[in-house]
Amino acid sequence: MDIGTQRQLLLDDFIVEDTWNLRRAVIQPAKHPANPLILCDRPWEEFNIPELRGGGPIITSAVLYDEAEGLFKMWYILCRMIYWKSLYDKEYTYWTCYATSPDGLRWEKPELGLVEFEGSRQNNILLQGHWWATCGTVLKELAEPDPAKRYKMLYTDILGKKQVEEYKWTGGESGVCIAYSPDGMHWTPYSGNPVMGGESDTMNTVFWDERLGKYVWYLRPRVYAGYWKRRIARAESQDFIHWSFPETVLVPDEIDTIEVYGMPVFVHEEVYFGLLQMYDSDKNENITVQLAFSRDGRKWERLPIRDLFLGLGGRGEIGRDFDSGMVFAAPPVRVEDELWFYYSGWRGTHKGWENESAIGLAVSKLDRLIGRRTETGKEGALLTRPFWCEGDDLEMNVSCANGWIIAEVLGPEGEVIPGYDRGSCLPFSGDAIRQRMGWKEGRALGQLRGQEIRLKFYLRNAELYAFQVRESTET
Repeated sequence: MDIGTQRQLLLDDFIVEDTWNLRRAVIQPAKHPANPLILCDRPWEEFNIPELRGGGPIITSAVLYDEAEGLFKMWYILCRMIYWKSLYDKEYTYWTCYATSPDGLRWEKPELGLVEFEGSRQNNILLQGHWWATCGTVLKELAEPDPAKRYKMLYTDILGKKQVEEYKWTGGESGVCIAYSPDGMHWTPYSGNPVMGGESDTMNTVFWDERLGKYVWYLRPRVYAGYWKRRIARAESQDFIHWSFPETVLVPDEIDTIEVYGMPVFVHEEVYFGLLQMYDSDKNENITVQLAFSRDGRKWERLPIRDLFLGLGGRGEIGRDFDSGMVFAAPPVRVEDELWFYYSGWRGTHKGWENESAIGLAVSKLDRLIGRRTETGKEGALLTRPFWCEGDDLEMNVSCANGWIIAEVLGPEGEVIPGYDRGSCLPFSGDAIRQRMGWKEGRALGQLRGQEIRLKFYLRNAELYAFQVRESTET
């Protein structure tokens, strides 16, 4: 294999040939102690159901850190009732709003002066659409030659719907729309909207895929077997306007809930990760998040035991946590050596309108999404496939504060390379994202450059997440 100096995540068998006494585990991010960070504290953020408290900000797939401005930016949506008589006799809409933060923890809702609410424009609403403005993704593209299109948004809307009586509306067709903005706040919908018919009323994700040279969009399919479309589909576009027909790429299997609500997707270290929303619509109406992964964006895998990535909060005697009913996570923002996952938390379930939402934060250490973990009290081992050594140093992302890890270098047929045996390796105990490994007499991998090698890691009371053969950082 030619892996160059790319960091290798140990989540599947791409670089791994064999393991012994190791199990894969999803590593749950730590929910921030300051949660919830963004609350329902504005009149326009409530559901607007008489005598019923509910509503609040709903996270979308649109959170980014703007390096040029030194600012975290978030585009979130609200659900607002236009008419309410019962669960089955109602009309509602979605609005897209905007929030900023200097540090990702203290969020502000700026008065944008763009959209009128109850006679005032002093609010942070930036788009209402024709009927809906369900924001899915916002991209900031510095390479975009047209400054007016520096920001791009994909959202769902209902076009052509008309009010015929005080509380009666008719017509309207769902469609997926796009809009452009020079600053992320002032948006101009594309004149040719909708760019695709049908609806995808979920957390749609769009990003530019560098490997394909195309935009990739994860949404709900147009064709499906059941009565509703809660599955995961994928479409491509060269120009953000003309999209391929959505191809279904992930459906529930025999041990899953009956529906999957949506799946925000992000790329990290050349791996596609999906934040898969598991919806037990036939049971408790809860939604939790599992971690899916893929090497090509089409064929998706999960760990066999279906570990939760982001679970529900507690339901103690004092009161339920803000995220005790449903959670929806957005693709992360990288902050130094951490991945920050902003997520919506709901106290209630999917069909409950007496329900409040808020936005929280969960934090992962870099690359620690899935780890290879030793069995308690046993020594484990991991053997890589053969690859060309193109770097100088071996670095590991590992946690073994109460144990140790050592590395051995083998030839392609399994023979130990003299001087790189396990007895010559300098063992490591501790917790490190970038731990450099060495061998006695100052040996490093640089002395094996150009050779075909394997690595064999030996672990006890340890968890290994990734390794990298990298260029030397020493001068």
